[in-house]
Amino acid sequence: MSAWLRRQNKGDLQHLADESGFSVPDTIRKNELADALDKHLQGNASHLSSKPSLSDYYGRSSSPVKKEPGNGAKAPAADETDIKVPKKPGRRKTIKEEDLETTGESSSPTTALATRTPRAVQQIAERVPLPASPAQMADIIDRQSTAIQARVNALWEKSGLVEGIENLRDGLSSVDAVGTLIALNEGLSLSRTTMPLKHAFDIPASDLLRTPRIAVSLPDLFQLVTPHFWYTSLVWGTSTLALPLLFAYFINFTIKARPTQPSRRLQYQVDPLVFHLSKFVVTLTVYWGSSRFFGIISDEVVKDINEHILGGPSGMLTGALIGVVTAIYEAILRK
Repeated sequence: MSAWLRRQNKGDLQHLADESGFSVPDTIRKNELADALDKHLQGNASHLSSKPSLSDYYGRSSSPVKKEPGNGAKAPAADETDIKVPKKPGRRKTIKEEDLETTGESSSPTTALATRTPRAVQQIAERVPLPASPAQMADIIDRQSTAIQARVNALWEKSGLVEGIENLRDGLSSVDAVGTLIALNEGLSLSRTTMPLKHAFDIPASDLLRTPRIAVSLPDLFQLVTPHFWYTSLVWGTSTLALPLLFAYFINFTIKARPTQPSRRLQYQVDPLVFHLSKFVVTLTVYWGSSRFFGIISDEVVKDINEHILGGPSGMLTGALIGVVTAIYEAILRK
């Protein structure tokens, strides 16, 4: 690489790059800019050497000029009879490239100072690492933050959480999911009386962890063989699930529905709107009113169900109304 380019400051190098039509980013380092500019000027010397602004570079890239001793006058021929006195040969002086580069640079104080600096000092200064500029530090931080963000995104995608969340949202965004959640809420609430918790064992206290003794209770599975479990479960399941499903299966308006767009047609084996309406009527009749289906359902079981289901009969009616509104809303969206 040309030593003359390396001695220029970054501003002069960028000016030379603009004159030669060589585009470089502002964040490039000085040494990298000098190397790239030198390759560009050497590769395009055929049409760039004629530019006056680049004459300093191409003038210093040529071979050093050597001066011959003497004044150039032709010496007279010596007579053969003359006594030849041996002369001490003169020392030829070769003008170095650094000496030639000082010519015509007095207009630039920076370059003049650089040419008068000893070469050894310049080589040592070139090897001394200079602190990074604020622009370079900002570029380094930006690259590091981009790499970290890319790694975090890759780990997040590999974890499968995004796909799981999307699948969960799609599954819950339906009338069936809303009805299932309502039934689970009522069933888990009723389990407090059909399968109550029973003390199973204790976790001893720990002085090391400073935790007290913890009593662990588990569902009493022996209730599965008692009449109370089956009678209560059958009454609740028949009144809130079986009868509404039966009505919704035979009274199914989705079968004959003809939306404006055939691709948006949705058919259910059980009409969700009829199901929740039937559940609302049965709940209002049995658990809110006094109907016992000709004495098949006892008052004790109805009272037990009303006391243990979350919200009692009002909660059951509210769940049925939520199902009705959800079914109507989905039907509107399908039109």
